[in-house]
Amino acid sequence: MKKTEKGIALILFAILLQLCSTGMELFTLGLGIAGLVMAFAG
Repeated sequence: MKKTEKGIALILFAILLQLCSTGMELFTLGLGIAGLVMAFAG
């Protein structure tokens, strides 16, 4: 994976964390973590 794609994945995960702190469910956070792990593993 290119560095730019990893950077975009990291930024999207940070946005997801911000949304979770405003009251979103933990299930959504779990999906975000899984997506981040797959982005760095792939």
